[in-house]
Amino acid sequence: MKRNDSGALALGEVASIKVQAGERMVDVYNFAATNNITVVGGGEVNVGIGGWISHGGHGPVSAYYGMGADQVLEMEVVTADGVLRVVNEKSDPDLFWALRGVSGPQISILSSANTSQGGASNFAVIISVTMKAYDILPYTEYQYSYNTTAKTDTFWSMAAYFHSQLPRLVKSGLMGYFWVTPLEATSQDSSTQGRLYGTWYAPELALHEVQDLLAPMEAHLKASEWQDHVSVSGRGAEHADYMKKYARDTSPGSAGIPVRLGSWLLDEKALSKPTPVLEKALRGASDDLVDWPILGHVIAGPGTWSPKGGIAGGSNAVLPAWRTAYMQIGKSLTIRRLLVLANTLKSSSKIMGSPESDSEGDRHHQPPQRGCTGTSRLGSRYGRVCKRGRPDRTGLAASVLRRELRETPCPQGVLGSSRSVLVQKWSWK
Repeated sequence: MKRNDSGALALGEVASIKVQAGERMVDVYNFAATNNITVVGGGEVNVGIGGWISHGGHGPVSAYYGMGADQVLEMEVVTADGVLRVVNEKSDPDLFWALRGVSGPQISILSSANTSQGGASNFAVIISVTMKAYDILPYTEYQYSYNTTAKTDTFWSMAAYFHSQLPRLVKSGLMGYFWVTPLEATSQDSSTQGRLYGTWYAPELALHEVQDLLAPMEAHLKASEWQDHVSVSGRGAEHADYMKKYARDTSPGSAGIPVRLGSWLLDEKALSKPTPVLEKALRGASDDLVDWPILGHVIAGPGTWSPKGGIAGGSNAVLPAWRTAYMQIGKSLTIRRLLVLANTLKSSSKIMGSPESDSEGDRHHQPPQRGCTGTSRLGSRYGRVCKRGRPDRTGLAASVLRRELRETPCPQGVLGSSRSVLVQKWSWK
């Protein structure tokens, strides 16, 4: 950690920390908590810093501070020529730009002999990342649960109304995670098996302010003339230090489920659709496995739209759709159901109607592009870095790493059909 780091101070922050590529979030969080600073990291504490940063990086407070890639001040990397380089906004700015966020099908590479997924790892091997650190962050944490009869019109109407309220809540400073579960199998009471529940994080807001923000929505849920009863419950607490609380209470493996997920970004236009349209879209994203929830990640907001303190170098390669998104919606097993949701909402939403929507870089969503052409949304910088680095058969992955393909069983399958997954295992040559 370096307090009064000139790069961090230039962006209005108090310090910087240098994280080795092999470190996990749990190590970073514990270090930050011990040193009374706050850092932006992933929701799952087992996540590694390198892949998280190079794919953009979102987490519990990214809607407040910005994406993980927005936090980077400098990187140490090894390029395909075997040279250890320090890259930042002044030293090799194009490579520095590309290493922060370029990922997914928009830069997949096809050659005549093989297919490979492009990304930051094809430009350089990340050795360390220096990123911004912030002051201690007080916040309120609020858990809530809205229950009704499983799989009913009331359940889907309730879920649609909840989504319609997200733009107001996000603009007011709330962020967090929620689950839309049409059938909560663990409940024995059929009148409460339809469940929407989650956690709000509210940086620098008091508990009473959070309750005031939620009061109109929860009053509507209680008072509306639903066909079935809706129960509303919630409780919250104020905490003096977000980093200490999250580091102490979040266990490895607490995020994620052992299935393949499809995901999509939703903007204000999508969430402001009439509730019958939202209801139809959410129903379409469900499937026969009704006890598998729809996942709602409210991890975009003022911080991702305009990162706190700015971005080193002025910009990076984070997917532009994040700059107008409000949330990421996910569904287990297959992206097919999410495309039903997308097609229902896309008519008035630029995010919903564009290839940028695929926030996790799902390679099955759109065909990869050929060669170093890049895309219009990545611009000329990507083309320059790509042509220089040659991220194809002669690029970094082929020159310094060995790839082994093996098949491993997957009970849930891939895309809801195959019963095995092709796994890539990399090792040094």
